[in-house]
Amino acid sequence: MARLTDFPLFLLLLAVCAGSDAQVPPSAEETARYSGLLAAAARGDAAQVKALISKGQKPDVRDAYRRTPLHVAAYGRHHDAMRALVGAGANPNALENDRYDIVTIAAVANDVPTLKLALELGCKPTNVTSRYDGTALIAAAHLGHAEIVRTLIRAGAPLDHLNNLGWTALIESIVLGDGGARHTDTLRALVEAGADILELGVPFSDPMADGPVIQRASDRALKHGVGLADVLRYVSSFREADKTTPVVLMGYANPIEAMGVENFIGAAKTAGVDGVIVVDYPPEECAEFSALAKKNEIDPIFLLAPTSTDERIDQVARIGSGFLYYVSLRGITGATHIDLGDVAARIPRIRAATRMPIGVGFGIRDADSARRVAADADAVVIGSRLIQEIEAGAADQAVSRVKAFLKPIREALDASFSR
Repeated sequence: MARLTDFPLFLLLLAVCAGSDAQVPPSAEETARYSGLLAAAARGDAAQVKALISKGQKPDVRDAYRRTPLHVAAYGRHHDAMRALVGAGANPNALENDRYDIVTIAAVANDVPTLKLALELGCKPTNVTSRYDGTALIAAAHLGHAEIVRTLIRAGAPLDHLNNLGWTALIESIVLGDGGARHTDTLRALVEAGADILELGVPFSDPMADGPVIQRASDRALKHGVGLADVLRYVSSFREADKTTPVVLMGYANPIEAMGVENFIGAAKTAGVDGVIVVDYPPEECAEFSALAKKNEIDPIFLLAPTSTDERIDQVARIGSGFLYYVSLRGITGATHIDLGDVAARIPRIRAATRMPIGVGFGIRDADSARRVAADADAVVIGSRLIQEIEAGAADQAVSRVKAFLKPIREALDASFSR
């Protein structure tokens, strides 16, 4: 496996639980009651579709469930009828009662040919669909439809879209309970799209260092029964397909203590974990934990804060490995009052005590703060601020907002890491 020090920039991801929303194709009884254009679409009769529209029938007529003929043809995989409908003016982005479009219909059905045709006909992979304000990519990731995921990513589907439960496509693919092989393949497709290192947050009932955004995610995971053992099973399943992408677990002491430290380290090694951040493990009390982790080729990663003394910095540098995580402010994730001058002053002191890379997180909110932090740090971590940027606008603006937000930050990091 690759070591954590091989990667200068970390993409942090949180595992939470998700649900799905079933689509409703027309039943046999409904189809039997269809007439006109809906009946022709259900049969896949492209010639009749063209004839009826030429006689004045509306291409976007609706049934009782507000399905259009194009929805009906997509459910039936009638490609010629779909082409005929869109060619005659049918709206390829129309939504039915449960707000599904033809791309999402194909994605949920794991129907790659119909998906490719739907995209060709003009249905947008960025459409916000379902009662959860999701996307076709989120639906496909949840179901483990790996080739659908790859196709949607190539077409420009957003990796960072948040549905109204606060979940992205990557979060959907992570939350499995049993870590099924289909979902492992799906996660690999998402990793190929740009994740350098995966950090999996272990759900805990009192995540004291986390702000409300991450706290809500942890609460949802616990309600769905996801715990430390589930996360480890998922890592093990992921490793069957990917033996190189570093995986770091971040969480709190209680779940580890409940499992037993030796049992946890053994299970983490077997699963393929590369690093562990235990927020409430002070370095002066966990030398044995750190030694055991290192013995099993797992990097114990520790947090440093603005209040850390020189003695604490030296302790962390001595017993930690992988990288050091400097918490750049006094507070929780998502806070805004970062003191950039203090960061610039503290990082050189930390660097003097260690050769490990230094990542900085908490309170970094724009290109200017990222650029100034990156002048001294090896990694800039942005989490809550990015989620807030997505939440601040309309769902269909998420991709453009995120790209506009991250572009100057990415440029600042690239310039810093190339020095």
